Amino acid sequence: MPLPYYAVTILVWITVWLITRKQAVGAAVGYGFLILSVTVLSRDSVDTRVMELRPLWSYSKAIMNSDLRQQIVANIIMFIPFGYILSLISKRIALFGFIIPIFIEMLQWFFHKGLCEIDDVISNCIGLLLGFGLLTIKERFFRIEKKAHRS
Repeated sequence: MPLPYYAVTILVWITVWLITRKQAVGAAVGYGFLILSVTVLSRDSVDTRVMELRPLWSYSKAIMNSDLRQQIVANIIMFIPFGYILSLISKRIALFGFIIPIFIEMLQWFFHKGLCEIDDVISNCIGLLLGFGLLTIKERFFRIEKKAHRS
């Protein structure tokens, strides 16, 4: 991944860290559109539809392939802020987040926008879980009131 990608990611994380619960819905919509733009809207179409349903195939190949490793890491990193934002809204909404990677992969397949694969869903869900965990850590270490967290 190019350096600007990581710089933008860091800026997004800082912004996400500073948002409040009141701002979370707008942030979720905006970040959701950003994810949709990166994963579907900005991609070139391919000639054939390809679906890879073997779980963890790319993880085993990533040991020897740095490009594949970077893709896996990018898929995880991209969803950490989203998991955090969705958790700010409510835990129930956060669970809805696990449907979004499946929806994205189906859009990619339907519109011929790259490989539709279960490994992307797994990587995105790992990112969501890390985002949920980040909010939990923030609440525990920064003593955010539990009353404000309940929705």
